Amino acid sequence: MRPGELAVLGSGLAGLSHEFKNVLAIVGESTGLVGDLIEIDGPEGVDERVTRAFGCVTRQLERANRMVSLMNRFAHAFDDPDASLPVGEIVTQAVFLVDRRARSRDVSIERELRPAHAANLAGPQPARLVLALASALFAGLSKLPPSTRLRITSDGDWILVSGDLPVDALPSGTADALAEALVDAGCAVRPPDASKGELISIRLP
Repeated sequence: MRPGELAVLGSGLAGLSHEFKNVLAIVGESTGLVGDLIEIDGPEGVDERVTRAFGCVTRQLERANRMVSLMNRFAHAFDDPDASLPVGEIVTQAVFLVDRRARSRDVSIERELRPAHAANLAGPQPARLVLALASALFAGLSKLPPSTRLRITSDGDWILVSGDLPVDALPSGTADALAEALVDAGCAVRPPDASKGELISIRLP
């Protein structure tokens, strides 16, 4: 995508996330009122089904707020094409974009970045890097067998994506699928270390 197209995408996503936040704020206020009424009446004065429903709504509201926060952070990654983002934030946003796809494939993605490595800055065009990593993960998810566990780590300079199954047990072309989107985005890719279960090693620009 060209810089202008990325800016339009970011602006549109930012607008959507702000509208969702407004809706969630109203739902949150109403939910808080229900919680106050339940507390005033006490457990004995409220139908147990109402209490259970209130707990369910509260949990889902917290979940929705987390998702909207991540959407908003991703949208604002498009704001300044010359900016940099911490590696940990790039990984977090990329995993957020493919999370539903991973769950539908019964593949778990774990992030195990040391704080010092997660704080390393990568850029420019951080949104493009997020999209490239998400595209690589998405391509890999289409080939990985169910119940695979992916692990994303870093040794400081490189982001490492490894799996809990031998590389030679993967469907043909998995590593190539992971690498293609990253190379297109200007990221350096080195051959994976099969002894460590690595699928791909990435160096962000």
